[in-house]
Amino acid sequence: STRKESSAASDVYKRQSDNTSVNDGGGIYSISSLNINNDITTINLNNSIINENQAGGKGGGIINLSKISQIYLENSTVKSNSGSIGGGIYSDSRFTGSEISLINSTLSKNVAIFYAGGLHSKSNVTIGHSTVSENVANSGGGIYCETSYDPYVLDISYSTIAKNKALTGLGGGIYSWCSYMFQTPTEIIIKNATISDNESGTLGAGIYYNTSSSSQQTTLKIGSSIIANYDTNSIYSLQTPLFISNGFNIFSDTALVDTIITDQIGIDSLTLNIGALDFNGGTTKTMAPMFLSLIHI
Repeated sequence: STRKESSAASDVYKRQSDNTSVNDGGGIYSISSLNINNDITTINLNNSIINENQAGGKGGGIINLSKISQIYLENSTVKSNSGSIGGGIYSDSRFTGSEISLINSTLSKNVAIFYAGGLHSKSNVTIGHSTVSENVANSGGGIYCETSYDPYVLDISYSTIAKNKALTGLGGGIYSWCSYMFQTPTEIIIKNATISDNESGTLGAGIYYNTSSSSQQTTLKIGSSIIANYDTNSIYSLQTPLFISNGFNIFSDTALVDTIITDQIGIDSLTLNIGALDFNGGTTKTMAPMFLSLIHI
């Protein structure tokens, strides 16, 4: 694997494949050599492939363990990597300035033994025009976000989260957990996205989120999106309201009370009639509506 120890590292990796680490970081391992709170380590991936790497520990494809961890992917693929936690990407940083960004990129077929099949983060995550698909873990099959410190924002737009699995646990597509009370709430923002055909062993096939604080809750905002998965608890949380609708959504759940007049409910992925993951004109795979799909109505 590639190991980087630096106070400020910025690199472009073209291909990193078929590597094995008995510990963390099968493909790329990054950590700061300075133990100071404002130390930043950045991994930039542009037109790159991180493929079929294995870690005995965390971060099968990529791991960044610096105080302030920044991971940026553009036009890149992280695929078929494996680890104990964070099969594709693992970031442990909770400090302000840390973030993971996927733009025009694919995170696919990664596997974690415990949780976070595709991606693990404790800080801000931005996913735009990207696909997170066919990742597997016991919990948080696709995306796993957690924090006990600063709140984070998970922002997903014009993207597809599909066919991820939480084998025995929670959150097939997305898992989010906060265990601290903040002045500002953690946010999940979903707009113009498809979250479909994800599965969980218990609850939240599409999205599971929760917090340990009843006084400061996570805010889930959904607009112009499809949330249609393989059980009746496609979105699950103990919070009320469950989410804030910005309208024009399609949900497979049948008992939602937070929808507005432009939303549709009770439409599962089979009834919805959308195609399999494929290249439909963009840079990553999407699920296009088929003939007479309800999306056209």
